[in-house]
Amino acid sequence: MTLRLDGSGPYDADVVVIGGGPAGMAAATRVRWVKGYHVLPGSVCIVESGSPGGLLRWGSCVLSGPGWASSGEKLFEQLSGDLRRFGIPVVADRAIAVHREGPLLVTELTGGRRLRSLAVIVAVGLRALANETEFYLRGVRITFKGYEHFPSLLRACAEDADGRGLVVVGNAKTSHLAALLQAHTAGAGPVRVLDDGELVAVIGDERVDAVEVRRGGVRERWPCGAVLMDYSAFEIAPDYRLGGLALRRDERGFLMADGFLRTSETGVFVAGDIAGRYAATLPALGDGVVAGLGAYAFAFERKLGVPPTLFAYAPTDEPLPAEPKDLPELPGVYLMKDAQGR
Repeated sequence: MTLRLDGSGPYDADVVVIGGGPAGMAAATRVRWVKGYHVLPGSVCIVESGSPGGLLRWGSCVLSGPGWASSGEKLFEQLSGDLRRFGIPVVADRAIAVHREGPLLVTELTGGRRLRSLAVIVAVGLRALANETEFYLRGVRITFKGYEHFPSLLRACAEDADGRGLVVVGNAKTSHLAALLQAHTAGAGPVRVLDDGELVAVIGDERVDAVEVRRGGVRERWPCGAVLMDYSAFEIAPDYRLGGLALRRDERGFLMADGFLRTSETGVFVAGDIAGRYAATLPALGDGVVAGLGAYAFAFERKLGVPPTLFAYAPTDEPLPAEPKDLPELPGVYLMKDAQGR
């Protein structure tokens, strides 16, 4: 069954997941698929501004070591297969704010839509994606492989640009590349660094012809032949733009959470790179599972007044009756407590 986000119910989904990368896809799946014999699955949707899959589209993913690796495309297909299997909708829009309205959390989107939920999982990654993954190795490259690789990476970018210009998308930390850019971009044409705005779109047919950027609320078109995404900079200082609730952040700008990935705001969880630990696929997937189960349990208790039985993950620490029950008696109308649990 596919969730219909038509606003006809008291809210749109039990859980809204912001971000459709590996962390967000894993989180949404675990809200819907809580392994057990007798469960009430939660309703969930994903909000994603770019192409679902996130950085999986950049190439290979080493999960725990060379003995367990996968192509990003293959892993994306496995994850998206679960989304299809469980009817999890992906809303193609960008979340701009999360705030409270009584007992609900409301996620506001750029198109004016408002998604109401009991819980929210923030899995936005290091920055919001545009369409740059569609041009990977067709004029778009990314900082990776280690610093000694950067000179050859920049020379490859210059060859891609072929005199038409190179745009480096980063932030204030991209200043660390200044000497490298000066030394290794001969033949690229003009080099421009986007360190105070955001990439809206890469423009071109077979290869990059230009980028559309937004600075200070104004859109601009920059002609170029190549784009370098400086993820080294974003791993130091993420491009976090979600307004509304003032989620607690560390000195670098990453979201802070406890061991169960609960943020400083009740009902809001975090998963993936924006949690500020090592930026890798397997931790992102694990975060998604933890945040997904936590958001599911939170929403369950808000609806029904009792916590769920998560047998395989968190056994009940009390004597069991002769005839145990996994599910509570379901009221005709779901209970829904406010943010203070009243």
